[in-house]
Amino acid sequence: MSYATTDLTDAHPEAFQVAEPIFRDFGGRLAFHGPDSQLG
Repeated sequence: MSYATTDLTDAHPEAFQVAEPIFRDFGGRLAFHGPDSQLG
């Protein structure tokens, strides 16, 4: 079974923190993928 991120956050809002939308356009790509990391 697979879950979309929106399904998980709707079902368990207390378990997630949403990052501020700080992304800027460098190169004109409309989407990206890959691992995320947290500093600090």
